[in-house]
Amino acid sequence: MKNRFAAPLVDFWSQLKGEIHPDDAPFRGQAPNEINFDYPPPAFTGDIANARIVVLMANGGYDPQTTPREFLEPNAADRWRAALCEPRPSDPRWTSPYYLRGRLGEWLRSGRAVAVNALAYRSVKVTDAVRRFAAELPSSRFHREWLHGSLRMAAEAGDVRVVIHRSGLWRPSGEIRSNPNIRVLAGAEPARRYLSKEVVTWAERSPEPAPFKTRP
Repeated sequence: MKNRFAAPLVDFWSQLKGEIHPDDAPFRGQAPNEINFDYPPPAFTGDIANARIVVLMANGGYDPQTTPREFLEPNAADRWRAALCEPRPSDPRWTSPYYLRGRLGEWLRSGRAVAVNALAYRSVKVTDAVRRFAAELPSSRFHREWLHGSLRMAAEAGDVRVVIHRSGLWRPSGEIRSNPNIRVLAGAEPARRYLSKEVVTWAERSPEPAPFKTRP
């Protein structure tokens, strides 16, 4: 695996056998009605093992019309779980149209980027109840720790560019925010349908080389 920062996330989600991670199973009864557990969770989408751009998003989206169509084939759920164990570029045949929009879609299809959700499970939107659930859910805590640990160190080493598209559930620290290879979108940016040209240009540049200083 080329990206060392990928290993913890891949190892964690390789434990998934059904539609919910075993660490999260005891919390299923506490999940708000907005959370959908009918399909394997999109914890990440794309080739995290080789990607040079990481886009951090909020939750696995759910659309009552399009999501079921992604899992019409008998082996669709197994194929999704396999992609979490053995990451690969996003295949448009099996990937939600949401991820395939604009330059992000180009990056995911080519293997240049991976999209990682703070809350792996699916919901139409992030409500207050979903936020409270994500704050305590083991897999979401693991994702936050991964950002502040393995991914932060990779960015500090100049190995990767990170775009935090939706920061609320990720809770980035001051150290994360001051890292020149990590960009936390703010203002109107997180609500945009597509990444702005300026953000795309920044993400596609080579990472700033180490060493550099970040504030705690």
